[in-house]
Amino acid sequence: MTVICGIDPGLQGALAFLDTDNCRMWIADMPIFEYETTKTRKKVDPYSIARFMTAQPLSHVYLEEVNASPQMGTVSAFSFGEGKGILLGVAAALGVPLTHVKPNQWKKMMKVPADKRAAVQRSSQLFPACVPLFKGPRGGVFDGRAEAALVALYGAMELGRAPTKPVTLWENEDEKALSV
Repeated sequence: MTVICGIDPGLQGALAFLDTDNCRMWIADMPIFEYETTKTRKKVDPYSIARFMTAQPLSHVYLEEVNASPQMGTVSAFSFGEGKGILLGVAAALGVPLTHVKPNQWKKMMKVPADKRAAVQRSSQLFPACVPLFKGPRGGVFDGRAEAALVALYGAMELGRAPTKPVTLWENEDEKALSV
């Protein structure tokens, strides 16, 4: 079984696991935990990421290569970098090959403009069975999930392991238990 993980880093990001042999996908929102300083803050949870990555035989990780933006404050920028470092560290500790991919690379190959809603629209076209994962109950969009799914597909195509039939949702009780 070939499972490729596409990651949209950040607290609003996600991890998408694409099983290219069985043409199925499982997506998890970025696992986070809250802690208190002068106010409540959030961090990426390395233990949950490790559980997600070991729940199936992971072949490769594709991580979107993004950086802190000038609009971020110092605490936000540090937190973002720390989260990205956690993702790198977990993949390295598990011995999973990791490839950084720039947004303009995968977006060009997947034919996605820079707009976040366009990523949701394109992922809905490419993964019609997964559409419920990309849209919220009140019409909002989960662009982190959509982008992670597209990054996973980009990785599969780059490795020559693109799915050969339509991708379905990965319905497995173990994965459902992990996402709770």
